[in-house]
Amino acid sequence: MGMFDSFISSLPVICPNCNQEIKDKELQSKELKCMLNVYRQGEPFEIKGPEIKLSIKDGWIEAHTVCDKCKEYIQFKILIENGVWTRTEKWQEP
Repeated sequence: MGMFDSFISSLPVICPNCNQEIKDKELQSKELKCMLNVYRQGEPFEIKGPEIKLSIKDGWIEAHTVCDKCKEYIQFKILIENGVWTRTEKWQEP
């Protein structure tokens, strides 16, 4: 399983495959430092860890989960604007 960071959405997360709401609104990502940090939507986005403190002003991070209903692995984009996680979008290859 390994270490990862958690992202808690303040809004419903909808599966793009079956259009059902995913009950556990926690997404996971290994894109950052993987220090078991928890990030909440709407809060300032700061990466913390030993001897590190970094903020992201604008950008996106890949995060993922598994749908409760269809059991599919689903990727999302966590969008950060002006240093705050503002929304979660369906993953599309860049």
